[in-house]
Amino acid sequence: SYFYSYINSFSIFLVQIDSEKNTPPKKSLVTLDVDLLAPPCWGNEPIFSNGKLIGYVTSGGMGWRCNKMLAVGWIDTSKIEIGDIHEVQILHKSYNAKVALDPVYDPENQLLLN
Repeated sequence: SYFYSYINSFSIFLVQIDSEKNTPPKKSLVTLDVDLLAPPCWGNEPIFSNGKLIGYVTSGGMGWRCNKMLAVGWIDTSKIEIGDIHEVQILHKSYNAKVALDPVYDPENQLLLN
């Protein structure tokens, strides 16, 4: 019956959710502090570590308040350490990008608390 197939498919869905909870994510969203002389990232720029592709940029731009060129991207979880230096290829040229601690502008949340 329809009701039985609905309940059966829902239980299969719950089993899939449980299995994903126990599996660590393959990629993590990180903030990158890109070389200040780099042009802004528009999205889909590759991120390299030691010549190997480890992720891609989703967006970026100048952080005027913190005076940094910033990018947000997905990187292989196994390759992420705060402070690591990677390369972002923007307009066919490589620029250094440091994995930054989020948030870049007000990490201690002082502007909100004061």
